[in-house]
Amino acid sequence: MRSMNSFSWLGVITIASIEKDKQRLAELFASVARIPKPKMEKALKDNDIRDLIKNPGLLSPTIAELERIELLQEYRQLYTTLSHFETKYKITTPEDAAIYLEPTLAECDHEVVVSLLLDTRNNVIKQLVVADGQIDSAMINPRKIVRDALLYNAKAMILAHNHPSGDPKPSQDDINATTNLTGILSTMGITVLDHIVIGRNDFSSLKQLGMFPGMQQSIREQDVKYGTRSLKDNGKCR
Repeated sequence: MRSMNSFSWLGVITIASIEKDKQRLAELFASVARIPKPKMEKALKDNDIRDLIKNPGLLSPTIAELERIELLQEYRQLYTTLSHFETKYKITTPEDAAIYLEPTLAECDHEVVVSLLLDTRNNVIKQLVVADGQIDSAMINPRKIVRDALLYNAKAMILAHNHPSGDPKPSQDDINATTNLTGILSTMGITVLDHIVIGRNDFSSLKQLGMFPGMQQSIREQDVKYGTRSLKDNGKCR
């Protein structure tokens, strides 16, 4: 069992390590952005290095310095985005999709239509806004959806939108738009697995409800799983 003194020493060591890392970060940042040492030291007296990186205006940078800082920020953002793809979110059921979508759509005060682009293992590649406003197949550009799918090498997708009223029950317009879009996208080689409607505290799946194009009304909710022949619907699910 560790004594309180040992924890105190551990805290001192940790703080010292953090300060050393921050100092090294400041040195690297100044070196790559070519910021003069006196200028950097002056800025660090009143600001943390992380604040300077986030808000380079605190450095009163020259145009050339600002351009180099912006390149560093872009590099950091791209690296973070690409690293995110290493931890993939796998979607195998409507519940998985709803959990993924809820943070984005549940609190929107107007309808937003999104597409979840998936790879061959149903891992999420990208979530994209398809339309901002009431769902209407006339407002959604299938060619753009296909271009996005090709750009990210997606093999399938899930359509989704929210109901600001909080009631996730699909409307007839939702069903009609899904039928139209699924038909158009299928001719272009894009498989649409489902259409999820997000409400305030609940969601609905057109596939669970048997309202998805080409599905049998008798299918049961617990039978729905995305993937090859995973629906108990005579193997119709691709």
